[in-house]
Parts: sequence; C-alpha cells; structure tokens
Amino acid sequence: MDELKQVFLEEAKELFENINNILFSLEDREISVEELDSLFRDYHTLKGGSGSVGFEQFVKIVHLLENFLDNLKNNKIKYTSEITDFLIDITEELELILHNEANNTLDIKKVESLMILIKQKIHSFENSKTLDIKGGSEILDILEKLKFLKDSNQLSLDEIFRLVHTLKSGAMILELDSFKEFVSIIESQLMSMRDLNVVDEAKILKILNILLENSETILNNELSGDIFLNEQIISNMNNQIFDKQEDFVLFDEPITPVKKTKSKLKNKKSDTTKKHFKDIISSSSIRVNLEKIENLMNRVSDLVITKSMLYDYANSFEDYDIRYSFYEKLDVLDRNVRELQDSVMSVRMIAMESIYSKLPKIIRDISKRLKKKVKFEHYGDNVEIDKLMSESLMDPITHILRNALDHGIETPEERKLLNKPPEGKIVVSASQESGNIVLKIADDGRGIDAEKVAKKALENGVISEEEYQRMSENEKIMLIFAPGLSTANKVSDISGRGVGMDVVMNNINAIGGKIKVETKLNKGTTFIISIPLTLAILDGLNIKIGDFDFIIPLNMIIESFQPIDSIIKHVIEDNNEILILRDEFIPVIRLHQFFNIKPKYINLTDGIIIISMVGNKKIALFIDEFSTQSQIVVKSLNKNYKKVKGINAATIRGDGSVGLILDIQNIVEEYK
Repeated sequence: MDELKQVFLEEAKELFENINNILFSLEDREISVEELDSLFRDYHTLKGGSGSVGFEQFVKIVHLLENFLDNLKNNKIKYTSEITDFLIDITEELELILHNEANNTLDIKKVESLMILIKQKIHSFENSKTLDIKGGSEILDILEKLKFLKDSNQLSLDEIFRLVHTLKSGAMILELDSFKEFVSIIESQLMSMRDLNVVDEAKILKILNILLENSETILNNELSGDIFLNEQIISNMNNQIFDKQEDFVLFDEPITPVKKTKSKLKNKKSDTTKKHFKDIISSSSIRVNLEKIENLMNRVSDLVITKSMLYDYANSFEDYDIRYSFYEKLDVLDRNVRELQDSVMSVRMIAMESIYSKLPKIIRDISKRLKKKVKFEHYGDNVEIDKLMSESLMDPITHILRNALDHGIETPEERKLLNKPPEGKIVVSASQESGNIVLKIADDGRGIDAEKVAKKALENGVISEEEYQRMSENEKIMLIFAPGLSTANKVSDISGRGVGMDVVMNNINAIGGKIKVETKLNKGTTFIISIPLTLAILDGLNIKIGDFDFIIPLNMIIESFQPIDSIIKHVIEDNNEILILRDEFIPVIRLHQFFNIKPKYINLTDGIIIISMVGNKKIALFIDEFSTQSQIVVKSLNKNYKKVKGINAATIRGDGSVGLILDIQNIVEEYK
C-alpha cells in the first residue's frame, strides 16, 4: 500500500472515531447544529480523501451519506433517533468496506446491494425526493482548472484527460446522468488521441471549448429537471462527432447553445473559491509513523545511558575540584536530556479520548444483545497516556466492560424490583496521580459476592480451607483474577464473571500496572487500574542483595527503613515473618531466599526493608542495602532473552553492564 493511501487510512480512522463519538452520545438527547455540521464535515472529508486515492466503491457510499446529512443540515429531513441508529450501523459497514477495498478483498456485489438498501432507507426518511447537488463545487473546481489551462495555453493531453476523467467520475457519483454522458463523449475524444499518440493542440483546444461552453448549461438543465434539453445537446454532439479523415472524433463547429434555465448550481458558484481540504492542508499537526517515534525514543535512551556512563566516569576522578566541575556540566546535560526525553514522550502521548471513542460501540452492541438499557459516561478525556500503553490497555478495559454488562448490570425488570432506575450506568474516568494514570471503571449493577467467589475458588482448588478461613473480604474478591475461576450460573457467549479475568490481571501486570476492586452487593463494582505513564524510561532505586545488584522502579516503592525488633513478628506455623507497622500486618519476603543468593545480612534489623504495594496489599521486601536513584532505560527481557521469574526487564548501566529490574508483582505471586 502506497504512502498516500496509508496516510488517508490513518486520517479515516480518526474521522470514524469522531463520527462514532457523536452518534453514540445521541441516544438520549437531540443532535445539536454543531454536531450535525461536524458529522457532515467528517463524511465530506472521507469522500474527498478516499476519492483522491482511488477507493471508488467507498466514495459512492460516503457520497450518499454526505448528501443525506446535507438534507438534514438544511432541515429538509427531520432528525430522529432512527436516523442515529441508521448512521451508527452504516458507519460500521463503511469501516469494513474501506478496510476491504484497501486490501483488495471487496465484494462489489455486496457493495451494490448495500447501496440499494441505503437508498431505500434514506428514501424512507425523506418527505419528498430532493435534488442531489452537493458536491457540485468539486465539479466547478475542475471546470475552473480546465478553463485556466485553456486560457494559459497549457494544453497537456495527459493532464486534461486526467481532469476530464475525474469530472466524469464526479458526475457518476453525484448521479448527474446527462452530464456524465456529455463528459463521457469528451473523454472518448481525448482517449482516442492518447491511444493513437496524436497530440493536436488545435483539436484539444476545440474539445476544451465544447466542454467549457456547454457544461454549465447541461448542469443547469439537469438540476432543473430539463432532461429533454440535455438530450438535444448530446444528440447534436453525436451528429457531428465523426470526422472521416481522422481515427479520433472531434467537433468541427460549436454546438448551438440552448436557452439556459435558472441554475441551482450557479447560485452556488461562490463555493468554487473554497478550499475543500483547507482544514487538512493548513493543519498545525503532522502524522508521524509510530516506528519513527520509537527510533527517536531509542536514540534518547542511548543518550540516557551515555549520561550514566559519564557520571560513573566522573566518580573516578580523585581530584575533588575536577570532579565537582565535571558534575556541574553533567547536571546541565542531565537537565537537557530530561527535557528532550519529555519532549519525545509528549509526541508519543495521546488523549484518553482515543480510548473512550471505542467504548460506546462495545457497550451499545452488547447491551442491545442482552436487552439491557445502559447509560455510558466518561471523564478525563484530555488525560494523556503513552500510545503503546493505550494499546495494551484496550483488552483489559473491553473485558471488564463485557463482564459489567453481562453479569454486573441487571435487566430493567430486575432493577425495577431493586428500586433502581431501569437504565444501568457505566462510568469510566481517568486521572493522573503521582506519575501514574489511574483509570476507574464503575457500574451500578449487582456487585460481586465475595463469599460466592471464595467458595468457588475453594471448590476449584484455587485456595485451601485454611486460606479461605483467614482471607479478608477484599482478598476473596480479588480471587476473581485467579485463572479459570468463574461464578457465572451459566456459560455466556459474551463473558463470565471471572472467566478470563486472569488475562486482565496479566495484561495490567505486563505494563507495570496494578488493579484493585471495590464492590458492594446490589450497589455496583469499581475496577481501579493504575499504570505508569510510560515504560520506556523510568526512575529506579539501585539495591544490593549479596554480591548482586538489582533495580526497583520508584513507583513501586512506598517507603524504606531499617526495622527494629519490636515491629518484627514470627509466624511459627509457616515459619514466616511479618511486620506490624502502624497497625498493619505486612508479610516479609526475603529477596535473597527468592533468588537463592547468599546475603550480606541475615537479621532483618541489619538490612533494609522496602514497602511496596501489590494490588491492594502491602509487602515488605528485605534487601541488604540500597544506594542511588537513577534514570533507567527499560529493555524487554522477553524479546532479548527469555522470561525470568521475579525479573520484569533489564537496563544498560553507566559502566556498560546489564542491570535487572525487579518484577514485584511476580515475586509476590511466586512467593504465595
């Protein structure tokens, strides 16, 4: 696929998102003038862009919708909720048609059938048939261009043929049958000249004169319904077109002009000065392939590594004055690199609105299948998130929404018995807190029964009887993320409360995130997802366990301290240790035992405790010592080596060695 088509497809994706955003928001209110204008502009841009890259079948359908919206704008058709449903459904079909035409897999017969259905549906919305004149400005643009070429004597056969061919396509799309027939005759003259490789400028000029002198008349007649007059013009042309001395046809005398009727298109002539793609051409933004941004980010990452190397080099200076002077200059470099990093990161950041735009369709489709009424609200549209993170976030969000719709939100009848409004509610909100994106997905449905989840987990062998007895309510609820656990009474083709929720947890963990659940029976459930702004570069704490160095991401650290005996308690039953810190019981994980490393310290009071939060539970990690904080470039261990228990990723240190970044979530899971 050439670059121009790819650029259009990327633009089309954004246009479809905007169209869907507007349409899905109209299910409980009337459309505004501004929204109707926006819909029209988006369909018009889709038509223009697709026509410029040759998606002919797509153009035909979009053109029908553009005209339909123009009639809505001009109050020729009253906007109703049925029209919203129609536009939602047909826009979905349009996306599929564009995808298939772009990949050369389009079934033309299906397109033709769809065109018939669309016309029938549009006709049903119309009180009376209206003339299809929108798009006339494009035709006039081409005619103006041809007039300029004639007047300036720029009689390039190839360029004129291309413009005439485009003119014919436009007439066909606008269903201007007489004008299309007229232009087809002109095109055939030019094609004959091209085929014979004969370029006679005098004859090209004569053909252009015929086209320009009669086009407006034919258009005026057609739009006024004077088809007979057009037949006279075309018949007059056909009686003159053959010159027996030439293999191509030409006009030896001008066509007798026909009396012009009042032109609806002429009244729009001022439109010819408009730039139809002004918004696109003059846009202050440009499209950049994500791969190019990634390459730029990698170069910034190399700078961060080089900076770390220079800091290590500075530490080797014995002369304090030289070292201090070097540090001063490195601090300037550090500041510039961080600013550069922030600038590149801002290019990768996109608004949460791009995620939200995909959700109304999911909610609408599933709620219709389930015969449930659901209102969708979203907040924090302008909160920005890393593009790569947003892609990883879509699957977990989608799965949580499916569960909420299928097993969270009750039917209207059930809600009535519970004194709830018949319409359920799902609210998605985003905020930025302490270097993280916090996403909340809340429903006002039946909630999660903690006991039911725990008993099912016990029955499936996920937990033991002993664990069941000592688990808190919140810990029981978090069991929904256990692999293969489902509390659904019957299998659903949409979701099952618990089925696949382990995948949600895994996906969130994979991007360094955390998830917790808040729920109340018959009140609703809220999933709270916290993820870092980006995984490309992060701040980490260098720690030491025995002779080995590791890194803990700073966003995983709540606090660190050297413990005293009074807060350390031993659990004799399972030979474990816990800390009692501000009335909280926090289990201790000795990292030297986890990694089977000989530690420097055995007694907890000799080493360092780092408190981390995993899910909604605090964990105390025992290490020997920690040193400095540093900015680290994250490199995937899976891609470059293999998955390692307890290790999330790696980085290149200032001395060129590899530093391993701990996966606290995985360590806790393995420890359990």
